[in-house]
Amino acid sequence: MPTLQQTTQEVLNLATTHFKLAPGTLAPEDDFFKKLGIDSLQTLELLSRIETISTSNSPITKSKA
Repeated sequence: MPTLQQTTQEVLNLATTHFKLAPGTLAPEDDFFKKLGIDSLQTLELLSRIETISTSNSPITKSKA
């Protein structure tokens, strides 16, 4: 199971890629709404990507394959 730091870094990397930002732009303490200037729909899109990735990496999903 990933650590909190690993999960945090994975979310930051995903957000950086999703919003086409330079690496290192986001930090764990940042407010994504303010830092990225995103709205609720964009936030839902990001959460959907996170859910898709976390579901595809879960041991339950892998065992069904």
